[in-house]
Amino acid sequence: WCNIRGAGVGLMPTTETADPEIIDAYFWLKTPGESDGCSQTLPDGAQCPRYDADCGSEDSLGSGPNEPPAPEAGQWYDYQIKQLAANARLSPSSDVASASTANFMRLKSAVGMSAVNATLPSLSVNPFVGRSFYVNPVY
Repeated sequence: WCNIRGAGVGLMPTTETADPEIIDAYFWLKTPGESDGCSQTLPDGAQCPRYDADCGSEDSLGSGPNEPPAPEAGQWYDYQIKQLAANARLSPSSDVASASTANFMRLKSAVGMSAVNATLPSLSVNPFVGRSFYVNPVY
């Protein structure tokens, strides 16, 4: 939330995962480069009507003295996408993949994942086939 400083784009969306038995896919939840919340003052100098004080923290882009202010959530934030690209890790390293799988296995054991899996519905077809998806017309 709030255009986190130091963030980078993660793995490219794919179904080729470190452990296909337990990880179905890696994907991005939102379009990289869209703002996650505004600075108190918007790029045009107006006050942000949906300002959240967390977006003014030192951990958020747009709060530093040499950074452009962050636009409202969902608007393109050029400064952020450049940081996301500079810090990107688009392919896994074996160490990271192994650590992620090990962490997931510990979590699975701790929460009793077999009980969780039993409550999830099984899909025999792709529920997204033939559906329209929103594409932001700004870019």
